[in-house]
Amino acid sequence: MRAKPCRCTYSGNTAIVADRPLGYRGEPFAECEQCRGDGAVLIACEPCAGGGQIRSQRVGTVVNIETAALASFEITPEADLPLHRADNGRWFIDTPKIVSSLLDEVGAVELLPDGGTGKPQTLLQIALPEGFTPDLPTMERQRMIRDGLVSGRPRRWSAYLATSAPRQSTAPETTLRELCRIADLMHVDLVIERRPFPASSPRFEVRLEPAGARLRDGNLRWHHGTLTEALAYTSVDRALHYMWLYRDRSTPARRIRPNAKGSAPAQNVAIAAIEQRLTDTGGTAGTAIAVWREGTWHYRLVAVVGENTTMTRLPTGQISHRTQSVYAIATRIPDPTYLGEATQTQPCAACVTGTAWERCSCAYALTVPETDCPRCAGTGQVPQEGSCSACGGVGFHQWEGTVTVTDLAARTVHLDWCIPFDADIEHVDTTPAGDPIYQLPAEYRLATILAGFGVDRERLVDESGTPITHDLHDGLVTAAASDNVQQVIGRYIARTMWGRGAGRMFLFITPAPDSTSEQLSRLISILTGLGIGLRVSLCSYKHLAGDAGATQGERWEVRAVHLDAPPQATICSHHTLGDAVDQLARSLPVELFNSATNHGPTQLLPAPSQAPQDSELADGFEELVRALAERYTPPTGTTVTCLITPTGTTVTLTSPRQEPVELAHAGTFTEAITTLTAASRLTNTVGNPDAPPSSGQPKS
Repeated sequence: MRAKPCRCTYSGNTAIVADRPLGYRGEPFAECEQCRGDGAVLIACEPCAGGGQIRSQRVGTVVNIETAALASFEITPEADLPLHRADNGRWFIDTPKIVSSLLDEVGAVELLPDGGTGKPQTLLQIALPEGFTPDLPTMERQRMIRDGLVSGRPRRWSAYLATSAPRQSTAPETTLRELCRIADLMHVDLVIERRPFPASSPRFEVRLEPAGARLRDGNLRWHHGTLTEALAYTSVDRALHYMWLYRDRSTPARRIRPNAKGSAPAQNVAIAAIEQRLTDTGGTAGTAIAVWREGTWHYRLVAVVGENTTMTRLPTGQISHRTQSVYAIATRIPDPTYLGEATQTQPCAACVTGTAWERCSCAYALTVPETDCPRCAGTGQVPQEGSCSACGGVGFHQWEGTVTVTDLAARTVHLDWCIPFDADIEHVDTTPAGDPIYQLPAEYRLATILAGFGVDRERLVDESGTPITHDLHDGLVTAAASDNVQQVIGRYIARTMWGRGAGRMFLFITPAPDSTSEQLSRLISILTGLGIGLRVSLCSYKHLAGDAGATQGERWEVRAVHLDAPPQATICSHHTLGDAVDQLARSLPVELFNSATNHGPTQLLPAPSQAPQDSELADGFEELVRALAERYTPPTGTTVTCLITPTGTTVTLTSPRQEPVELAHAGTFTEAITTLTAASRLTNTVGNPDAPPSSGQPKS
């Protein structure tokens, strides 16, 4: 355990806490519920995991993601290390110099940019204690280096991803022109906002949003000093993702006119001219906004129209009092021609009073709630945490809305969904609870639209990148037995528009991943070279084909697994192996960062190194895993997992409510499949998925 300043010291000895400057430290709160007025609390020491010792060793590995070549450096007190002296006279271990020297060794030319900021990776130098100089006696010099290596919260192992060729950067004008095109294609606004932070230092933000969204209270979400920096960060993918992630649930819901006019490609995208126009509009210390709407830039002054006060109870027992400015456009921008009338809505009964309530945990196990329950005080009801689960936080259910399907290239379809006076719906199935399942007409089925695009269902994803379920593809909805046609279709639309205040759902057709086998082989080479495993899991639902109320198809998951980490549940969510592999490739920096936290504080770290690899997967790897999954299902939910590690491959079967069963273990996946075949566990399965199960094996 170690002591750290209590949170109450950041605000002082007061019950009502206002915003304080960064780094503020005051008296402890006398009635603090955490430190009891002492000013310090005990926490578990993360660097040493409570053991009181840390090995004075750090390892960094440079990874060429294109060839799987690895090269590592090891920093210890005894090593001959490059040092750097800062302007203030303090000495540092020059980590950037070490990493640069290893780039040539793995055949790479540059590091990948940081995934969070899009900027080059920041290679932090290791600070040495004050008073250190290179000419100290050996013992003293090593002691001070040892202190520098274990001070703070050291990250003992780091991976630096690099590429063999320089990555092509996109000019900010090109990015802006592409964002303008996407905005016109999808019938949304491209917004550039300039807001002072502080008054003498303007900040810029670039975003996509539906027309009519209100401005953010307080400060901007991203603080970029120039419009060029903002555009370097805001790629098209990031702008589309943030449009969903930070959507304004209070945006007025309007219908989209299907045959709205188009607009010409954006020409006036001069960065300097837009910055200057924003400065002229808002003044040096004012806020201004530029909105690209239907081929025209609209510049407007933004005014402060009020204040928004939020009061929150802190764990210390204090009340946080936060005040933010409320902004609004001073002069209204004309509505775009594609906006129609407001959609029909119904207030949400769960949160119509302003607070959404849910059943307290004490009322689940007991018929009568506990009278002394600290959460509900015996009422059995507590406020929901976060947004209302019934309406998604928008305050109403929508009976009309627009579904936009686009390939982001040239074609976009806007589906105007509303409740008709009459329609032919078909009763196709019944749930175990007795509720009917209906199939809606073709105009409510996304499969009908995808047929025009000529793509598979797996290629359609929503704003968060999640594949669309078969319910929307086939127009299926579960209703009450007493519902009429209008109520059934209303349920379908309301579920689709859940949590979407603007009444719009955006769906994207994604390209199929290229060379899945090659990419998976490269990831296996990288991870096994680093001493990390790769887990491929598949859960098949093909035996439920035709069941309207059940999950369809198959679900894949590909994850990096640290061999010393505790077991974790496998959640298969990707519809194809290629999508699962692509997700791991994009999240590889995060996966490696998480793996680094599993090294023990006193563990001797290896320094992995390997030459470029040309590993190949077994022929028909995907088909073999699929055959295994189909062979051992049902029961529904059975998952087949292949764990590939530096020492071999393990094939495991996990069934619901049962312990995992190891089917085979061998040096390679091919050998594991051979073992299964020899044991008659996979006989005739490949090419004959309907083969009967072997004696003594779980059904199949």
